[in-house]
Amino acid sequence: MLEIYSYFANDSKELLIDHIKTALIFIPNSSRLINYASKLDKDFLKLARLAVIFHDFGKIFYQENWSKGYLSFFGHEFLSAYIFNLFRKQLIKKDNFNVEKYDMYEAVLFSILYHHHAMRRKINEVLRRIRENSFRKGYALLGSLVEILDYFRKKNHISDLELKCFENVVKKIKGSNLKLDLVSSIEDMKNGLWERFQKDKKFRKESLLLLMTLLTVDYLAARKNRETSESSFSRTIMDFHKIYLK
Repeated sequence: MLEIYSYFANDSKELLIDHIKTALIFIPNSSRLINYASKLDKDFLKLARLAVIFHDFGKIFYQENWSKGYLSFFGHEFLSAYIFNLFRKQLIKKDNFNVEKYDMYEAVLFSILYHHHAMRRKINEVLRRIRENSFRKGYALLGSLVEILDYFRKKNHISDLELKCFENVVKKIKGSNLKLDLVSSIEDMKNGLWERFQKDKKFRKESLLLLMTLLTVDYLAARKNRETSESSFSRTIMDFHKIYLK
């Protein structure tokens, strides 16, 4: 497996697979939030783990995106969401177009897209800030994402069908004009999610529960594996974890 970094600043670095592993540790089988959400959707725990596994996949296109000694991942949430959305559509297609079965995968998509600052960023601005050589390297790293998913398949977080569908996603991305596809699809994706968010109460609840879970475990994993400083945000996250996810 080729190395993919989720963080690299001066002498401090973290591999993507290590970040995912650590974040998953912070998702318990039972907690106040998990128990409440599982009454809403019996598959919530699986969906939360999927959000964690996929949330930084877009970072493969930033592995040469250096800026003053660190890797800049500005806007990676757009690319991660795009990859997950292709994956979601492949699952529906391969499982006899069973839209209902994968309905709440769209809530996972919401949490991935909004786990950073997608509400105030535009895809064209994001693409302008990714170096061309970094974007090209991302294509070469797609196979490593398959290896990461295979690792989590062996941990029973990913099914055989899901791994097969992701292999098809990789083939699709390799054969596409990714930048053009991103520009043409991201705004439609955002608009569709917000339209459903406003109309569908269950989707709104599940999207926010997944987003809160992802934000919390993402931060806690980063805090454990990287050099971070205390802030009001970090204290809020720690309190939320202690009350709802521990």
